Amino acid sequence: MNRPLSKRELATLLIIPLELLIGWLLSLTDLIKLPVAGPLLVFGIFFLGFLAAILLNRTFLKNSWQQYKEKLFRNFMLSVLFAVIFGVIQQVGRGLVQPASIHGNLLTMTILPTLIGALIPMMAPFTEELVFRHILFFKWTTSKTMTILMLFVSSILFGLAHFNNFQGQLIYTLPLMAGGFLFALFYYWKKNIWFSLMAHFIYNAAFSFIPAVVILFFQLFTN
Repeated sequence: MNRPLSKRELATLLIIPLELLIGWLLSLTDLIKLPVAGPLLVFGIFFLGFLAAILLNRTFLKNSWQQYKEKLFRNFMLSVLFAVIFGVIQQVGRGLVQPASIHGNLLTMTILPTLIGALIPMMAPFTEELVFRHILFFKWTTSKTMTILMLFVSSILFGLAHFNNFQGQLIYTLPLMAGGFLFALFYYWKKNIWFSLMAHFIYNAAFSFIPAVVILFFQLFTN
C-alpha cells in the first residue's frame, strides 16, 4: 500500500500548478510585456518555486546525494548518457511534429530576457524532477498496477506542463512526454532522484543554458 503524501510533498506538488496559474494571470496584464519588469517577474516566479522545492525536500535531496556521490564519476557519466538519449528523443520528436517556426529566435531577444532564459532552465530540473518523477511517479511504485499507471500519468503531465513553451500547441509536447517516460524509468531503475535530476540538468545546460550564454556574450561584445 502506498504511504499517504506528507504535507511537504503535497506542498511541493502544488508548486508547478501555482507557477502556471500565476504566469497565466500575469499574461492577462500588461506587466508581463514590460521590457524589464516582465522578465524579472517570470524569473521571480520560477526562483521562488525552485527555492520552495529545495527547502521542502532538503533532507531527501541531501540523503539521496550522499548515495549518488559514492561513485560520483560513474553515476555522473550514466546521467550524461541519459541526457544524450533524452536529447535525441527531443530532436527526433520535434522534427516529426514541430515546424521550425515554432522555435523562438534567441538572437532577436534583448539582454535581460536572454539572461532569464539562461537561468530558468538551471532551476527547473530540481522542481520538475521532485514533482513529476518523485511525487507523481516513484512514490506510487509499491504495486505493478500503480507503477505502470503513474509512469504514464507523470510523463503526460510533464509534457503538458511545458505547453506554454510551444505557444499552447499540445501536440508539440509529445517529445517531452516521451522524455519524461525515459527519466521516470531511469529513476525507477537506479532508485535515486539524482540520476534523473542530473540528466535533466545536463540536458538543460547543453541545450538551453550554454546557447543562451553564448548569445548573451555576442549581444554584450558585438554590439
